[in-house]
Amino acid sequence: MKNAWYLIIVVIVCGLALRRAAARRWNQGGEKRGKLVAASVDAAAVRCVAIEAGERRVTLTSDASGVWRVRECGDSPARVSLIQMFVSDLLRATVARRLTGNDPTGFGLTPETGAVTVRLLDGDGGELARVVLGRVIARQNPGTEESVPDKVAVGRHVLVDGEPATTANPFPQADYPAEKWKE
Repeated sequence: MKNAWYLIIVVIVCGLALRRAAARRWNQGGEKRGKLVAASVDAAAVRCVAIEAGERRVTLTSDASGVWRVRECGDSPARVSLIQMFVSDLLRATVARRLTGNDPTGFGLTPETGAVTVRLLDGDGGELARVVLGRVIARQNPGTEESVPDKVAVGRHVLVDGEPATTANPFPQADYPAEKWKE
C-alpha cells in the first residue's frame, strides 16, 4: 500500500513536469524569442503614431511641447495616457511564438485580410518602427458567470521579418476609432 502511494506521487510529479515543458515549448515556439520593435527605439522620440487598417486611419501627433492631438478629429486633444500606454506596450512586446512557414493571409496579416499597420514616427516624420498586427487570439473563458464573455483576448498575430508570429498582447487600442483617442 505504501509503494502504491509513492508510485502515484511519482506519476503526478512527472505529469506536471511534462505539462510545464510542453507549455514552455508552445510559448516559445521552439525558437528564439525577440522584440517586436528594435530595442534602440526610444518612446520619448515618438512624435506621431499612425494607425492604418483598410480605409480607417488614426493619426496621433505631438508637438514640441508634448501636446498630443487626433488629426482625424480636427486636431482635438488626445488622451495622453492612452497613447503612452499603447507606445510603451508596443516597445516592450516580445514574440511569443514564431509561425515559420505559414501564409500570413491566414492570420489576418495582409491588407486584404484586415491587417492593422502601426507606424511610430519621429518629429521629422522619419519612421522609427512599423508593426503589422493581424487577428486577435482569443481563448475560451473558464468563467461561469453570464456577465463574463465566452472568449477572452490573450494575444495577437503579428508579422515579424515577413513571417507570422504571435505576441501575448492583443493591442486593443489598434482597433479604436479616432473618436476613442480623444480626451
